[in-house]
Amino acid sequence: MADSHGIFRKVNPVWEKVLGFPAEDLLSRPFIEFVHPSDFAHTQVELEKLREPGHQTQNLLNRYRCKDGSYRWLQWNAVNDPQGSLAYVSAVDVTDQQEIERLKEQFISTASHELRTPVTAINASLKLLASGLTGTIPLESARMVQIAERNSERLIRLVNDMLDIDQLQAGRMSFRDERVDQSSAVEAAIAEAAPLFDQADIHVETRLLPGTFVTADPDRLSQVMTNLLSNAAKFSPMSSLVEVSVEEVGDSARIVVRDHGAGISPSFRSKVFEKFAQAERGPGPHAGSGLGLSISKQFVQQMGGEIGFETPRDGGTRFFVLLPIVDRQAANAESGAEATRGPKTDLSR
Repeated sequence: MADSHGIFRKVNPVWEKVLGFPAEDLLSRPFIEFVHPSDFAHTQVELEKLREPGHQTQNLLNRYRCKDGSYRWLQWNAVNDPQGSLAYVSAVDVTDQQEIERLKEQFISTASHELRTPVTAINASLKLLASGLTGTIPLESARMVQIAERNSERLIRLVNDMLDIDQLQAGRMSFRDERVDQSSAVEAAIAEAAPLFDQADIHVETRLLPGTFVTADPDRLSQVMTNLLSNAAKFSPMSSLVEVSVEEVGDSARIVVRDHGAGISPSFRSKVFEKFAQAERGPGPHAGSGLGLSISKQFVQQMGGEIGFETPRDGGTRFFVLLPIVDRQAANAESGAEATRGPKTDLSR
């Protein structure tokens, strides 16, 4: 327990055991005194909030100093009493979990950088063989080369995703702010993803709004759209429909990608945007890495937008991306709505 000034008023024996300080060394000393300097700022912000009567702190993570000078990672939960005079606090020692995460991230960074060059070289060699420039190869061998080429491309996508995660976590990824016609960006992404849909005989239907501009990094937005479209292809039944639309919602432009698959199970919905999270394999022929949606969420947030999903009552999943509108060209709404394949459909939100 701590008072409104963040001074320890009571600790249990586990505190003494984990930190190495006897209770008398902790009591009457400020909580913030033991926080690692690098974690001081965000802890101080939360401590200020905790002075508000009834405020709750959840899953605050920081490093806390032990008597021997080392630091332990602690995850905090706290609630202030209605009068705002006393906070009841619990903390979990998550040092081992943090070390595992650090080792995992180190492995991902090392593996992705080491894999990129040889996998790219293998893919280039397979493309050269498939092109026939090195000579004619037997039909059965050509089929095997084609399979190997597809799988090497899948490996390249995985390595690129791992590199993106590494750069995002390290804060090294830069984003450009450009004026982007959202509908044009969507059309380009659909054209690039066409082989995925053709392979499963999936029809793509669009309703777009040309002339609706947002501020975004065009390359990152393209990658987000590719991830959403490939996800839709992965979980769509053969010969089904994927609907893609751009619409205006207040001051934002909203991209919607809807499939008509089995939908996301309630137990998996909280994990959709987590790294390496994968639902049960969909009916489509394309396997994923479990990184695409996590990367997409971070990209959209970096561009000042929002990404999420909905589960319509009539089945399937509807993913959406919201980005602020920055400009709008005068355009005829009727001529702006068009279908890429098949008849026009009124897509509800």
